[in-house]
Amino acid sequence: MTQITPNQAAPDTIAATRNRILVTTDGSELGNRAIDHAQSLAQPLGADLVILYVQRDASGPMEEFGKDRVTPADIRRRKEEMTAELSQRYPEAKLRFEPRLGQKVGNIVMRVREQEQAKMIVMSTHGRTGLRRAVLGSVAEDIMRHVRVPVLLVKADQPVVEWHG
Repeated sequence: MTQITPNQAAPDTIAATRNRILVTTDGSELGNRAIDHAQSLAQPLGADLVILYVQRDASGPMEEFGKDRVTPADIRRRKEEMTAELSQRYPEAKLRFEPRLGQKVGNIVMRVREQEQAKMIVMSTHGRTGLRRAVLGSVAEDIMRHVRVPVLLVKADQPVVEWHG
């Protein structure tokens, strides 16, 4: 059996051997706190950080006059804002912007986790319970049920822990 060390391997082999942590954000303060937690873990583990932002769909014709109408220009502007903000705050991280296109957010997260070969997912949660959870559902719960990697859920009041290698 031949052992390949990273400096002898092809670039795609090196990428496959790196630890990656996938962290999701919706651009909110709570979503961005998950990034701080993921970064705190990634540094001592020597893992790469992949930040995923799932872009909203442009509003359909039924929402044309609604107050929350989202246009393609709004989506482009939000992507530019998020790119600038996240690139400045987390220059070492890889950024992924995925269009929702009517898909479940959980399915997008699971697909990107597989593509990036992430060994962990970090995401924020509102911690809803009872009727609100039943009605609104839980992206985090959906992901936890279907992925085969650890999932770290971050609630708003959880301070960032400084991990040491």
